[in-house]
Amino acid sequence: MYGKKGKPKKDNPIYDFSKFTVWCVRVSISDKHNEPKHIHNLSSGPCIICLQRLRRLGFGKVAFSNGKGEIEIHKLKEYNKIHIANNHKRFIENKNDMSIKHINSSLDFIKLI
Repeated sequence: MYGKKGKPKKDNPIYDFSKFTVWCVRVSISDKHNEPKHIHNLSSGPCIICLQRLRRLGFGKVAFSNGKGEIEIHKLKEYNKIHIANNHKRFIENKNDMSIKHINSSLDFIKLI
């Protein structure tokens, strides 16, 4: 866990939360109907920055709702889907940089843990 001179290695997680699962679900209620049958889950996959932070903190799994309203559970070590939040998309559009390979460089303004 520690490298030379007693400093923590950057590749290793800060904590051992490997037994824990982070849950994230977006719930939508239709404005036209206030009945429970019109409540549904929306896509709530973690963005790139959240994934990096969860991995850095040492969490083991992430669970979230997908576009079909189902719950997905993934090990963070194996999860590699790239999801870009709307705020990140707007920032990238303002920089006129729409290629996926430049996303990380476009998001340098966000300080990770």
